[in-house]
Amino acid sequence: MERVTKFDFDDVITAMSAVVSEVGGDFVYTKRNRAHDDGGECISAIHCVYVHNGEPDCLIGRILSKLGFTTAELESLKNRAVDIHSHSASANAIFGLFTNKARRAMRAAQLAQDSGAPWDRCLMRAAMTKV
Repeated sequence: MERVTKFDFDDVITAMSAVVSEVGGDFVYTKRNRAHDDGGECISAIHCVYVHNGEPDCLIGRILSKLGFTTAELESLKNRAVDIHSHSASANAIFGLFTNKARRAMRAAQLAQDSGAPWDRCLMRAAMTKV
């Protein structure tokens, strides 16, 4: 898949809709612990992981995969949250390819997911950020 210069709000909502359709709107993501680089276990403010057992895992990870990002690219994020103002090089390499509206939609979906919302509600919250 050829990369576009910027993914926009509609690209994100279309990919998110496809993911929700695949798993079912009532799907609720299972939060995972993630390891620090030193191998210690932690629970952080970020409850999702983009990749688990070599496959896209959380809603954002699956959206990014639908948009053509590889598992290696997702792993390079080290589970950093979608951040409009990120200063991380690996996060900017991916999230910098999205418009601010697209990133706001993903952030809204991620926050809903992290609060335990089913993915149809995550999609609804993301769609509401367009205004």
